[in-house]
Amino acid sequence: MKIAMVISQTIPELVFNAFRMANFSRKEKDDGNVFLLAEGVELDGTNNPKCDVRNRQSSELCPLSTMKDLHSLIRDADRVVTF
Repeated sequence: MKIAMVISQTIPELVFNAFRMANFSRKEKDDGNVFLLAEGVELDGTNNPKCDVRNRQSSELCPLSTMKDLHSLIRDADRVVTF
């Protein structure tokens, strides 16, 4: 199954459970993607060089995404889960 997870919050318990679900889905052999939106883009913190939100730099771990990317993710998913 293809699962799209959209995280738009930074509440620690919520984010923790979102990634628990993502990891469980991978173990179940589901194909999934996580999209950070709104406050969710601050999830990784601005001091992490792998995803520098403040300078809007893209990396392999945290590529910059557009509404077109989000639309494609949702369109192609069998299920969409929001956190």
